[in-house]
Amino acid sequence: MKKLQLGKNPDIIVRDEVVAWNGPNTRLVFASDFHFTGQSASYANELAGRLLQLQPDLLILGGDYADTANGLNVFAAMLNHLSGKFPIAWIYGNHDMLYKARLENIFLDVNANSWHGKSGEVSLNGEKIWFDGNQSTQEPHTNLLSIKVLHKPQKPSKLQDWNLILAGHLHGGQWVWFEKHSKLFPGAWFYPQNFLRKVFGRSVYLVSRGLGDTLPLRWNCPCEILHIHLTPISQ
Repeated sequence: MKKLQLGKNPDIIVRDEVVAWNGPNTRLVFASDFHFTGQSASYANELAGRLLQLQPDLLILGGDYADTANGLNVFAAMLNHLSGKFPIAWIYGNHDMLYKARLENIFLDVNANSWHGKSGEVSLNGEKIWFDGNQSTQEPHTNLLSIKVLHKPQKPSKLQDWNLILAGHLHGGQWVWFEKHSKLFPGAWFYPQNFLRKVFGRSVYLVSRGLGDTLPLRWNCPCEILHIHLTPISQ
């Protein structure tokens, strides 16, 4: 059923995705494009409750956290509520440049790990993985499971060496007339990466429709959390 969402407190869905890897059962959550304002407190509380219910092995935040200074306070309060419950990694989005210094302090206060502009090895549920939070298209330098976190999606042909690619930014186009081959139209006519999931070679590319919008108007495009199940290849 198609649905109109209007305002700063839309409904949230949890979108389950499955990705095979050479490790134990592991759960990631990818949350992006919050666009909080001072009116987002009740929505932030609902979102925090959903995240606490999911209890991921790692929460990855994809940028665009607040559109106003009061929204930044709402975001900080939400992160404080989540602090210590599970590891958190983050990158900046294009809307975060005005509040970059404040956001860095907010993330430091909750011991969240910056992946922005960085790459390297980290431990995930007892297994080593290779992460990258660069907007560049460099290749992973390891045979470990590799996770590329972008804010703005890039062409799949530039990312074919990564096992898992996560991005947001496009909000699914916000106004969806129809879906075809996981692409959301009319947005995909203008932005080829306006898809939900794309598999090519050994890569799985997931693009989030995000959790909020500067212009809070959506049609047939729910706000979402990505709940990613990393499952052993043998399963």
